[in-house]
Amino acid sequence: MFTYIREQNNGQNPLTCKAIDVYISNGYSGRTSNLFEYSKTGHGWGLSEVTNNFISFDFKENKISLEAYTIKSGYASGGSYWNHPVDFAIEGSNDNIEWSMIDDKPNNMDIGADDKVYTWKCNKSPLYRYIRFRLRSISYGGYLFTDHFEFFGSINTMNNDNIKYHISCNFMYYIIFHIPLIDLFFLS
Repeated sequence: MFTYIREQNNGQNPLTCKAIDVYISNGYSGRTSNLFEYSKTGHGWGLSEVTNNFISFDFKENKISLEAYTIKSGYASGGSYWNHPVDFAIEGSNDNIEWSMIDDKPNNMDIGADDKVYTWKCNKSPLYRYIRFRLRSISYGGYLFTDHFEFFGSINTMNNDNIKYHISCNFMYYIIFHIPLIDLFFLS
């Protein structure tokens, strides 16, 4: 999704061009815009390991249906903490108040180390304006260092002519660059 949004905004970072907003509930370290700079590595963004701390992505006038998501662990001199069990959830909302579970990962060790990429498939979610990554509990402490997020599924968006589009961002992507393939459909 973020790669598609970047393409639709002339290659600009989705956060810095204000195509999306990001909210963090309780502490982080680093520049959040770096989470969408896939060609950069080692920038050290970290989410404070506090129970129920989250990063929420606001797609504004767009809504997305999530089918998979990718997280790349970061690198820090003390470790990214992805090598410990991470108890997290992916949730969706349309009002930023009531949240529905999309994917639940208790005591997850899939990433397992620094500077690793993992993609999780999930059941296709309903359309949501907001998607968040929430730490349900903590196992260690410090910061959960993350290099980038990417979401896959479909996005419903309106263009300047008020034509509604349904874009499918498949999680089959180029391995080297992690660029999703985009399919475009017009909704009638």
